[in-house]
Amino acid sequence: MDILKNILAIIGGLTIFLTFIKLIFELIPNLKGIKAQIWSAISKHFKHKKLEKQAIASNIESVVNSVVTEIKNELPAGWIRKMSIEWVNEKNYKKLEENDTIIRMRPLASQDLNLMNGVFFYFTKVLFPGTKEAIPETMRKSAVLQI
Repeated sequence: MDILKNILAIIGGLTIFLTFIKLIFELIPNLKGIKAQIWSAISKHFKHKKLEKQAIASNIESVVNSVVTEIKNELPAGWIRKMSIEWVNEKNYKKLEENDTIIRMRPLASQDLNLMNGVFFYFTKVLFPGTKEAIPETMRKSAVLQI
């Protein structure tokens, strides 16, 4: 019985610690890069698909959200918000809404292509909302590529 109590205490302590770490990563955007590196190292060590997905998502979110933090003061209020990646599966597929962006990512030897696609499609979607008639597509895309 003491062993079970010790195991539950360890699990509880780890849960509290990891929740605290997650909160710190959310509050301080600069630490998101470290989070991505940690997930990448863990996924390479344990070779688990879910860990690999978490590493990819963390990396893309880190890059995008650092740029969002830098440029949001230069844009009108509400034009841009932080990115959050959720993987589509059978459980949450029906929760998708009409304007949700879906990007297909493939497992690649180099995740640079997934990173570039994620960054490009996110900024193409959220930058210059409601200005399709006023700003030509080539100018909007060139602004995204500049970022």
